[in-house]
Amino acid sequence: MDLPDGYFRNTQAILEGECLERRSFWDPRAGLILTEYAFRADRVFLGEVGGVVRIVQPGGVLPELDLGLTVSGSPSFVPGERTILFLWRSPQGEFRVNVNGQTVGCLPVRASGGRPGVAAGAYPYEVAVAAIEARVRRMPAGVPRRAR
Repeated sequence: MDLPDGYFRNTQAILEGECLERRSFWDPRAGLILTEYAFRADRVFLGEVGGVVRIVQPGGVLPELDLGLTVSGSPSFVPGERTILFLWRSPQGEFRVNVNGQTVGCLPVRASGGRPGVAAGAYPYEVAVAAIEARVRRMPAGVPRRAR
């Protein structure tokens, strides 16, 4: 089994972790609502990331202003949710979820029948992890690889 190329194109970091928090805010530079998520990096497949990774995505809700923004293709996360993330770093240095065409760079990890599974394509967890590890081994030299 192999995951679609879109997950890996332009990806600079791949990790599995739990969403710890989310915070939406108005960004006057961008002129839109952004949401920052904090993920505990439990397992790093590719790249150099800290123990807690902050990801900024367009969209979010500002209830105090009765204002919300949904951006097609931009995922949102809920604290407590486990996800495998395929990330790139923006020119501002922020991690973003890698989106290529119809491939959104996140695989929610959900329990099914008492065993973890990956929601996209209903892959068994072990199969998805093995596919990611194999693909990372085949990536060009110079891309930092790290597994923990």
